[in-house]
Amino acid sequence: MEDKQAICDAFLTTLQLTRRYEDIQSIDYDAATETVTVTYNEISHRSINVECDSGIAMIQDILKNI
Repeated sequence: MEDKQAICDAFLTTLQLTRRYEDIQSIDYDAATETVTVTYNEISHRSINVECDSGIAMIQDILKNI
């Protein structure tokens, strides 16, 4: 079983190293709803459905939706 929050944490660090995504503050995985919330600041965020995704599929879905 993959640690999806750990994947999100590592992916966040990678994205923050880029100019395009340096403003992302957090990427949080919710196992109960199988969603990822990408937070840009206190009022700007995006929820992404990652239901049934593997770790790599989750990364692809995040990248497609941010």
